[in-house]
Amino acid sequence: MLGPSMSAFVAGLVATTVVLAQPSPAINNDNTAISFRTGAAATNATQPAATAAAVCTGSSAGLSSAQCAAWQAIYDGTGGAGWNRSCNTPGNRTDPCSCGGVWGVSCTVQCVGSDITLIDLGMNNLVGTIPAAIGALTALTGLSMPRNHLHGPIPAALGALKRLRGLGLIDNKLDGRVPPLPFDQYNEAAPDGKRACGIGGTGNAFCTPLPAGASACSHNGAVQTVGSCPGSPTPAPPAPTPPAPTPPPPAPTPADPGCLERVNFHRANAGLYAYTAAGSYYNKCADTQAPVDGKNYPASAHSMFQKCGESGQCEAAGVPTCAQAIDLYYAEGPSGGHYQIIMSTTFKTMAWGSCDNCVPKYGYMYTHDFYP
Repeated sequence: MLGPSMSAFVAGLVATTVVLAQPSPAINNDNTAISFRTGAAATNATQPAATAAAVCTGSSAGLSSAQCAAWQAIYDGTGGAGWNRSCNTPGNRTDPCSCGGVWGVSCTVQCVGSDITLIDLGMNNLVGTIPAAIGALTALTGLSMPRNHLHGPIPAALGALKRLRGLGLIDNKLDGRVPPLPFDQYNEAAPDGKRACGIGGTGNAFCTPLPAGASACSHNGAVQTVGSCPGSPTPAPPAPTPPAPTPPPPAPTPADPGCLERVNFHRANAGLYAYTAAGSYYNKCADTQAPVDGKNYPASAHSMFQKCGESGQCEAAGVPTCAQAIDLYYAEGPSGGHYQIIMSTTFKTMAWGSCDNCVPKYGYMYTHDFYP
């Protein structure tokens, strides 16, 4: 959640991703949830003529036939009836815009006008292959399907998505030849230029040669290869080169890290300065926010925002330690609001508060406040 005083920071978010105003907090089947709130603008894309007769209903009734058909191809082709985190009711097959959730944190589909603009189906038990029909979603700015059971090749149809600025397919079982996609386009949305694109990780293994930019699409895991693609020429052996200097090891993970230590662990690995503690007064104030915001969670999330003078706020429910809450924020990646707050170069100090057995269904509640 970002305060009015951070309007310039919000403007930076709008330039890289599209989120609906005040999205609902994520509710996961594993009894964890995290939430933040922000506003953003979006533009519609002009769609080509529909390639398949399809009808969407409910809050998705305004989608074009081509967009609806593409969504249903994804739902049917990746086992939508067996999805287990979100978008998993029979009604979601014809109403993707009602999936809810928070981009980068829990499964969600976001729509603007007649277009689907964001799809996040991470850790949702997707099976099968990614259908080529996804190329009809020409207004898509973010596609995230990590940590599922998808197999087969990455479809070349993704190259038709000229607005796509984030691609996350790590930790599946994808293989075959990687198509020549605009990987630099997917990377450019991230602050460090190399963190918005991920096709590697555990399970995915592609044949070589990789197209230009593919090896840099390595957020959360290097791109693995297994042999040459059929019909590829055998490359000449490379000329010997002097060994590269051994990079320093990453900062060690604390054995039992607290809030500030865990945030600064992630920041140190990204080469960022360390946040400092705002102090006991602000921690005590955050302790008063957590039970109020958790009383009717998720509807009550952020009801106490700015009561302690903070300019940014993240909240998590259902995790027993503060470090786990911070890891949830970090896991959403650079396109998500929580990640951007904890990895910001705008904020300098943070405070944290919590309560136990204060949130129906979730139990634990953590509130993290951030100050310039």
